[in-house]
Amino acid sequence: MIVNLSRPLANSGALASAFAQRFSRGRQVFSHQAASATTATQAASNSPDKGSGPSRAYPREPRVGVGVVVFRTPPVLGGPDPEVLLVRRAKEPDKGKWCLPGGSLELGETLAACAAREVKEEAGLSLGGASDASPSSPNHAPWDLMKNGPMPFAAVDVIRKEPDGGVKFHYAVIEVAAVCCDPAAVPVPGDDADGAIWVPLGKMRGMPDMTVRCDEMAEEAYRRFAMPAAAR
Repeated sequence: MIVNLSRPLANSGALASAFAQRFSRGRQVFSHQAASATTATQAASNSPDKGSGPSRAYPREPRVGVGVVVFRTPPVLGGPDPEVLLVRRAKEPDKGKWCLPGGSLELGETLAACAAREVKEEAGLSLGGASDASPSSPNHAPWDLMKNGPMPFAAVDVIRKEPDGGVKFHYAVIEVAAVCCDPAAVPVPGDDADGAIWVPLGKMRGMPDMTVRCDEMAEEAYRRFAMPAAAR
């Protein structure tokens, strides 16, 4: 619509009143929709589920997670098929599926400390080496670094969306490799897990009810940190 500003608008007071009423109604609808969305997000985030802490569903920003490839014993190139720790998720995302242990990085926590804490909480196992091991030790071989503590080696996106495109979960997961402190220890599930087992690396690929890329991450950790037989 083109308005001639050289002449006053007819019924300008009525038009202003109608516009104000329409704007007020629109603002009320928008406020109601925003409040409903906030309430739904808060309810989802605090929804009870098995495992400690609130749900991480419907975040307002991405979260940092840590996934841990735990070898039962230090892997050796050409040696016996190494065993890797898997836990079964007791809560979303991926509830009921087998995956690598791990969880959210807490404020002020190092990656190694987070890995040690999550493995202890979810499987009752301790990791070899110091929980605050530094990844910057250029004079040591990769397999020696892992024996000294959890070592980061990869990062993956974990994003789960609703059918309407809304983001239900969003994690940037940093993968670390570690060795169990006691290979004879029996994993006991706890916290966010309702199952915990040792699985040979060679049997992980194609394993049913396993989360995406867990086998790839375990194989990548083996390639990076397995020691040559001569170094044993």
